[in-house]
Amino acid sequence: MGAVVRRYSSPSLRTRAALFVGASVFAGAAVLFTVTVIASRSWVGSEQRSLLVAHAREHARLLENVVDDPSRLDQILTSLLPSAVAAVEIEGRWYGAPRTRFGDAPTDGVAGFDYVADATDSESLIILPIELAIGTTGGTSMGRLFLLADHAQWDARRTRTGRLVIVSAILLAVVAAGAGSIAGRRLSRPLAEIAAAARKVGAGGLETRLPESEDPALTDLIETFNEMVETVAARAAADQRFNSDVSHELRSPLTTLMASLAVMQSRRHELSPANQTALDLLDADLHRFSRLVDDLLEMSRFDANVAALVSSRVNLNEFLEEVVKSSGQNDINLVVSPMARVFEIELDKRRMARALANLLDNAFRHGAPPIWLTAIEIPPGDVKPSHVKISVEDRGPGVDLDRSEELFERFNRGPRLSRSNGSGLGLALAREHVRLHGGSVAFEPVPRGTTGTCITVVLPLRAPDSDG
Repeated sequence: MGAVVRRYSSPSLRTRAALFVGASVFAGAAVLFTVTVIASRSWVGSEQRSLLVAHAREHARLLENVVDDPSRLDQILTSLLPSAVAAVEIEGRWYGAPRTRFGDAPTDGVAGFDYVADATDSESLIILPIELAIGTTGGTSMGRLFLLADHAQWDARRTRTGRLVIVSAILLAVVAAGAGSIAGRRLSRPLAEIAAAARKVGAGGLETRLPESEDPALTDLIETFNEMVETVAARAAADQRFNSDVSHELRSPLTTLMASLAVMQSRRHELSPANQTALDLLDADLHRFSRLVDDLLEMSRFDANVAALVSSRVNLNEFLEEVVKSSGQNDINLVVSPMARVFEIELDKRRMARALANLLDNAFRHGAPPIWLTAIEIPPGDVKPSHVKISVEDRGPGVDLDRSEELFERFNRGPRLSRSNGSGLGLALAREHVRLHGGSVAFEPVPRGTTGTCITVVLPLRAPDSDG
């Protein structure tokens, strides 16, 4: 058993453009934010150290002004700095907080410079030189002030800064996604317009053209597209003229041949059995050829948009009975719902009869009896239905519903039907006739447990357009 290979479709151009623009905006802004955060943290740290040293200097000046006896240092430190951990070192002697409280701070000798460092996660150590006047002789002693400053307020500022960065990053992501989406839409809009125009052309709208664009990148593409459509329209018009001309040119000799055949049929009794057989074959081929020419002429009218309805109001049940009778087949079961029996519907009898005849002929040619021709109102049982559904169902081998639309293409008889004597125009013409009435034709599933083909015609219960 072979391994299952899973294919993953690549993202659309619009998605890729949106991702690229969004990622670019986010990356650029992220770099800017990173630089800003680093700079702000550095500024906060520098400001923190400066303010801590400034506060420590204030305390040092107070000590220098009030201390005249080292024995009073413990009391003065407690009163001046009640909430701080402070100590003074003079000539190796400690006053205030114990030496061990300051960890690995440099305490040897008298420092002539400021020292600031993080002692713990929440405290900074500050060491400042101070000059104290000791005694009454006017002498001074050099010492150092040790101060553990709590920087919880700075941590709070860092926390607020971090939160601001997180919120800004979220807003940045939203802005980047929005910018990417807008850019993706703007970049893909011209392609969407081209795709819509291509779908119109594919549906037969050969008059579709793309407007000129001021974008140089799209100018060549738009010009190429319009030139392509003009070429296709010219070829389609040439094909229409060719089909119409050929059909008309064949009509005259075909009329002569049919008249000659009628004369020969009138003298059939004078022919030998072998010649009668040849005459029958000629009669069948000429009638089939005549119908093909008629179909080509009818199709050329649809292509030229000159096909028009000649409508009249008819009783649906009586009309369907006429269609069954005209088919010449005995294996058609006509079933009309009680409400549909009384419908008075406005339609072109010739065109609709031809459409249903083509569907019945398709059922007999490619399906198997019994053939069912049914008509029911839509919605079923509604006292004021809006549509009527006419179905032709057979018990043949059926068709692949996934590829059933291909059978409505001109000269397409399907792979299983390639040896058929049909022209391949029956279903295509039937759909055109029904569309002219504002209706639709489609294949539908047959009831569960059965085989065969079901093709339905849905017509509106209103007066169809008569201008084609």
